[in-house]
Amino acid sequence: MIVAAVLGGVEMLSLTLVAGLVAVAAVAAAAPAALGVGGAGQAAAFAVTNGVSIAILLPALRRHRRSLTSRPSAPGAGM
Repeated sequence: MIVAAVLGGVEMLSLTLVAGLVAVAAVAAAAPAALGVGGAGQAAAFAVTNGVSIAILLPALRRHRRSLTSRPSAPGAGM
């Protein structure tokens, strides 16, 4: 939970989204730890959560980036 809190703070300062995704995965890994699951189970929870969050958000981020680059520039923007 401490790692998740630190990563959440880093995310708020940097706004890169990557630290936020890793923070969510760290919280997901803390849940099995609270239940007494070993390190392999915690690592699996971390990996699955991180993979799913990237798989869901990456296509949306790519679409957003493409929409920003395909916008026509405003008249006089290059002056």
